[in-house]
Amino acid sequence: ELGPESLRLPSALLALEAAAGQGKSDVISTLLHAGVPASLQAARAAEQAGAVQAALMLLVRVQVQATGKHPSNAMLLWLAVQERMPLVAEGILQEDAAALAGLPAGNGEAARQAHAVGAWSVLAALLERGDPMPAQPRLLLDYALRAGHAGLARSCLTHLGEDARDVEAALRTCLDHGRTEIVREALEAMWKARSSHKSEGPPLLSLECGPADQPSECSVCFEGLYTNP
Repeated sequence: ELGPESLRLPSALLALEAAAGQGKSDVISTLLHAGVPASLQAARAAEQAGAVQAALMLLVRVQVQATGKHPSNAMLLWLAVQERMPLVAEGILQEDAAALAGLPAGNGEAARQAHAVGAWSVLAALLERGDPMPAQPRLLLDYALRAGHAGLARSCLTHLGEDARDVEAALRTCLDHGRTEIVREALEAMWKARSSHKSEGPPLLSLECGPADQPSECSVCFEGLYTNP
C-alpha cells in the first residue's frame, strides 16, 4: 500500500516506472491517481513498451506538475520530439495537425530533432511546411522508400531538384523492395513539383525502343508499354 507519506519515496517512483516499462496502463493510472508523481523516464518507458496513450498521459502529467496548467497539443508535440518519444509525437500530430504550428520554424531545429528521433510523420509535415532538409535528400528519400513511408518520400522528392539520376536510383531501390505502390505516388509528387516550377529538366521517364516485334518497357516499372512503337 502507498500512504500519503510514501507517495514520493523512491520505491513509489520505481513502481511507476516498472509499470510503465511493462505497458500496464491500468497500474499507471492507479498510481497517478494515488498521487505518485509522473516522470519523463516513466513516459519514455511506457512508449517503448508500446503503451502510447499511457506515455502521453504521463507526459501531460509531467507538464501539469511543472506548470500547474494543462499543456496545449503544440507544447506536447514539441516536448515529445525533444524527449525522444516519436510515437507520442506522431500520435499528437495525427489527432491535431494544427499542433505543428507550435514547433519552431526558420532555423531547421524542429526538423533536425524530428529526424534524430525518427518521428517521420512529423518530419514529413515539417518539410511540407518549408523547413530545411536535415539530411541529404537522396539518403532520406532512399530510407523513406525502403520503409514504405509515402508521406516522407513525397516531401523528400520536392528537395531533389532536377537530379533525375538520383530520382531513378531511389525509385529502383523502391522497386527492388517490392514497393511499387510508392513509385506511383513518388512520380506523381515529382511531376507536380516540376510542373509548379516550370522546369525544363530531363524527363523522368524515357522510352527505349528495341526491335519492332518486342514491347517497349517503362524505365521505372519495366512493364511493356506497347508493341511496334
